[in-house]
Amino acid sequence: MRRKGQILIVVAVLIPVLLLLLAVAVDAGRLFIERGRMKRAAQAAADAGISVVAEQMVTLAVARQTVMASTPSPTPPGVMTATPFPGDVPAWLQDEDRATLVSDVILGFAATEAVEYANRNGFDVANPDTLAIVVTYPQPGYAPGDASLPVLRLLVSIRQRATVLLAGLLSDQWVDLTADGQSEIPQR
Repeated sequence: MRRKGQILIVVAVLIPVLLLLLAVAVDAGRLFIERGRMKRAAQAAADAGISVVAEQMVTLAVARQTVMASTPSPTPPGVMTATPFPGDVPAWLQDEDRATLVSDVILGFAATEAVEYANRNGFDVANPDTLAIVVTYPQPGYAPGDASLPVLRLLVSIRQRATVLLAGLLSDQWVDLTADGQSEIPQR
């Protein structure tokens, strides 16, 4: 029995299998890295959006505390300053302040800041690969007078498509990826 030429058959069978495994490894690594980048950008965008709400919250609390400090009271007040301690900010808010925090104006500012931050991190809606940047604020079911929801949440969701090497096998040119980022701030 002659063994001449048998190695060619083994190599001919193994090369496509190895190339397929290499393509899967490259695609999986690329998608893993891209998903991580999207997750970090979505979280950073959510943090930037909620910072607008936090700034407005402090402004409302300082105004409320200043009015209280300047109002004469029959009992001597404790130490009152126009700057609330960070942990005390939500305690100074009333339902009308909470309604202001979820008004369309604040929603617009927070959403604009979140989208701008996503754009700075490479996810621009003008880019054909970025399918959507969705900002949800406040969370569904939130009502300013309802004490059962102690936090305000801002959610940023980014959808993007990524090209993959194995597009022909998947009968698609790209894969849709989604990443979410969520930030919250206490309001009670």
